[in-house]
Amino acid sequence: MSVLARRLRTPERVVRGLCVVLLAILLPLVPAGAAAPLEAAPLAGEAPAFGLSGITPAVVAAGTTATLTVHGELLESTDVVRFTARGRPPMAGVVTSVSADHAAATVAVDLTKATPGAWDLMVAATSGEALFIPRALMVSP
Repeated sequence: MSVLARRLRTPERVVRGLCVVLLAILLPLVPAGAAAPLEAAPLAGEAPAFGLSGITPAVVAAGTTATLTVHGELLESTDVVRFTARGRPPMAGVVTSVSADHAAATVAVDLTKATPGAWDLMVAATSGEALFIPRALMVSP
């Protein structure tokens, strides 16, 4: 048996070959636009991604200055926070502090001129990445 033939039959190559065959069979079964299961969590050694998960409190009164907490991942004090709603001027939030684990940011927002209704939350990182949560904040009269 030649050296080349022996190398192709090592267990690692057999397993690798089977994985390639399985991926070739299963990948076309994933609907277009669907996230693959392995994309949901970072792999070992991979850094977590910038993300948003919510805001508290979710309901605030118009005509006040509110202190809100934005929850997510990799939040920074340099992030740009805005609240937008169709047909209304955007409101800027000011990040006043960030938790040590960068999972929460305290944001002050001036609601003195805010109109009641649902507002979308948009957070832009200095990396250029921007995320939003539709209807994240409800401004009550």
